[in-house]
Amino acid sequence: MEFSIVDKVDRTNEVEQLTEGEREDVFSRLVMGKDVTTKVATSRGEFIIKYPKQRDVITIGKLMAYHRNGLSAVAFDAFPDRVNMICSTLDVIVVSGPAWFEAARKANPNFSFQEVPDEEFNDELYQKASAFRTEMQKIIGKTSKPKAAPVPASENNKAAVGDGLFDGISEGMEEH
Repeated sequence: MEFSIVDKVDRTNEVEQLTEGEREDVFSRLVMGKDVTTKVATSRGEFIIKYPKQRDVITIGKLMAYHRNGLSAVAFDAFPDRVNMICSTLDVIVVSGPAWFEAARKANPNFSFQEVPDEEFNDELYQKASAFRTEMQKIIGKTSKPKAAPVPASENNKAAVGDGLFDGISEGMEEH
């Protein structure tokens, strides 16, 4: 996956290519105010999206609450709430796009992905953005995974677990 680090996302910024050596320092660069962007090809053109920092995640949540008119998420069915999440996310992380997209934003300064009539397209762009976020998380996240502790085998201790409801559960547990 190819991505770039830029000085704060500005719709007119040139994209700076990230070298292999710089990838190790992505976390520090994000903390210092840079943004990470990538190009994604969709059925309706190529878009530049940015990796959402925690600030962006909060903004997405605020947009979702605004679109719900302040009502709790439980007041909505799952489908419209998912559409709200997708549109709010895309509104925050899409930096630029093809000519039709830029023309729509120019004609309507308050343009939102809620205006896009093609549900499948919004899903496609959101899935590609989610894949980018997952890849970036692997790069900036901890590389070591916790190891699963093996459960040792030992003699069953029925007396310790009562009436038999939990028979076998104490197997492998050492008494301390």
